[in-house]
Amino acid sequence: MKTTKSIAMCLVTFLLSSASYAENVVSTEPECVGGWKLGFDFDTPSPHTKNKFGSWVYGYIQLDRDLAGCVDHVVISQPDSGEKTLIGHSGRYAYDLYDNAQNKLPEGHNESSIVRVNGAQKTELWMFIPNGQQLSAGKYVYSLTASLAGRQLGLPKQQTFAFVYPVKPYVEVSLDGNRNQWVSATDNYVQVNLGDLTRKNRRDLAVNISSNGFVSMSVLSTNRGYLVNQQNSDTKVPYEMRFNNRPLALDSETSIAIGQGVTAGTNATLSFQNDPAPFARAGKYHDFVTVSLFAQ
Repeated sequence: MKTTKSIAMCLVTFLLSSASYAENVVSTEPECVGGWKLGFDFDTPSPHTKNKFGSWVYGYIQLDRDLAGCVDHVVISQPDSGEKTLIGHSGRYAYDLYDNAQNKLPEGHNESSIVRVNGAQKTELWMFIPNGQQLSAGKYVYSLTASLAGRQLGLPKQQTFAFVYPVKPYVEVSLDGNRNQWVSATDNYVQVNLGDLTRKNRRDLAVNISSNGFVSMSVLSTNRGYLVNQQNSDTKVPYEMRFNNRPLALDSETSIAIGQGVTAGTNATLSFQNDPAPFARAGKYHDFVTVSLFAQ
């Protein structure tokens, strides 16, 4: 009986010692647990200038500390495999992923991109859209599947992330091609000289309008469509203004729809014309016209 009890106690002591030894071994290994995400920040300015039509979008992979030590690389791909694309109301647009040095990320299976992490908690990357500057205004959706890979991870940890890429409307106007003595221009101010008001005059101002949205224009004449004598404000000469030969009412602020913009630019003409005023008082006449363009 004593021998039997002694053996039983010895077995218990041996098992306890083994459990304690195993626990110490496990505690030295990384736990490989924690949260992680793939994200994009559309407001971070890019230092890259690959071409004037392309857009860069800042991205990053964020890993919790305990998990980061276990990750060698991350594989990023289109959820249904194949080319990475943005989807919007105007169509589908390809893009790809680059590192901070503006080098395209190495490719894996099914056009996936491989991001080297090597234990870092945060790894930066960039999305490049070759025709990003020419996208119509609106929202574009895209999804990416990211898989973690590392020696201690076993099976890859995988998540699919959905994003919305917003494209803001813009409109730009240039006066290229106006090389006449009767026009002078600075950044936001154009002076047009109609000439001798005793005769009929017409001046055509060439403008180029580029936009990624629907463009409208408003026109406001300070003198409500009259050229006013600078020395005598009671002396006025009426004139008319046209956009692509379309009359613009100047007796009050007026707005017209121009239409869907063209990102490469479309040519238009602003015209100014007066009827002859042979009996007008001598002097200089002027009006100040504000032309505003809007895109939505």
